[in-house]
Amino acid sequence: LSVSALLSEGNCFPEWDGLICWPRGSVGKTLAVACPPYVYDFNHKGMVPVILDFTSGVKDLTELTKLLDFFLSGVAFRHCSLNGTWDFVHSLNRTWANYSECLNSLQPEISSRKFFDRLYVMYTVGYSISFTSLAVAILIIGYFRRLHCTRNYIHMHLFVSFMLRAVSIFIKDKVVHAHLGIKELDSLLASDLRSIAIAPSVDKSRYVGCKIAVVTFIYFLATSYYWILVEGLYLHSLIFVAFFSDSKYLWGFTLIGWGFPAVFVVAWAVARAIVADARCWELSAGEIKWIYQAPILAAIGLNFILFLNTVRVLATKIWETHAVGCDTRKQYRKLAKSTLVLILVFGVHYIVFVCLPHTFTGLAWEIRMHCELFFNSFQGFFVSIIYCYCNGEVSLE
Repeated sequence: LSVSALLSEGNCFPEWDGLICWPRGSVGKTLAVACPPYVYDFNHKGMVPVILDFTSGVKDLTELTKLLDFFLSGVAFRHCSLNGTWDFVHSLNRTWANYSECLNSLQPEISSRKFFDRLYVMYTVGYSISFTSLAVAILIIGYFRRLHCTRNYIHMHLFVSFMLRAVSIFIKDKVVHAHLGIKELDSLLASDLRSIAIAPSVDKSRYVGCKIAVVTFIYFLATSYYWILVEGLYLHSLIFVAFFSDSKYLWGFTLIGWGFPAVFVVAWAVARAIVADARCWELSAGEIKWIYQAPILAAIGLNFILFLNTVRVLATKIWETHAVGCDTRKQYRKLAKSTLVLILVFGVHYIVFVCLPHTFTGLAWEIRMHCELFFNSFQGFFVSIIYCYCNGEVSLE
């Protein structure tokens, strides 16, 4: 259509407001557009652009469906006034647009806040206990020279990875939730967003420290998974390799535990900076997360396979050793005890949580979150008990 035709029909012109290129609007109609997908912190449960007219009420089921979609989907909207111009906010000197639905995913309900507060207290206590027990375990193993061997060196690397994971979580929580930009956003969300002209803009340079904290957290999260994998590989090698030189492969294990996670975490950080450089990176950015999640899942899967094979060999040896004149119940108890220890050593509980569906709602999800965060935060404590406090060599010292 020509400009003269648009003016004669009283249409609102297409316009770019800094976030969305709004299509042509009709007089007296409200235009709803899906939240822009390139703003990764927005709610993207959007719909295709539709034009809704609320001035004459709901006419039929189709109009009602549109109305429900309008309020339930992640959309931004603006209104074309009767004089053929977009509603204008004179105090801000720009056209009016409502992005409150796009920001809804960033404002949990009061009940959800209480739930997450409980989780926060639980995993903070868990990581604190784990950090303390691991620090003492490192001091004990490091103090006695007769405990210095490849096996205990690997244990100490695992201890350090769990400790750094705990520290990085504390720092991330402090930086992300206390950051100025987050507080400003929370205050905006608490106010009446239906009167704002555009989603709040922030200076990206403010979030450099916050982004570093998030990247550091993801790195030490990955290293803890890979040092658990190293423990599994080491134990598996001792069982299945006849002449295994553990000291010879220590550098290789170190590279797997600390080096390989650095590769895919740096790759993720570069991709995030180029494709989805929004705010503090604490929120998911679509498929980019698989750059670091896929290698972590691979480590969990491989460790689970090593666990099954180790349990198989262990069960076979127990049955062969006590095949004659031994109580079957004692065999089962011994196998169960060994398997329980191996579950913690190999991090088998991770595979259970990976296989459970991510519903993000309901009682089942809340139970799953409590269990997952409990095991994750207290795993360092359990590992220190197995490898240090209940270790026969340590007890002798």
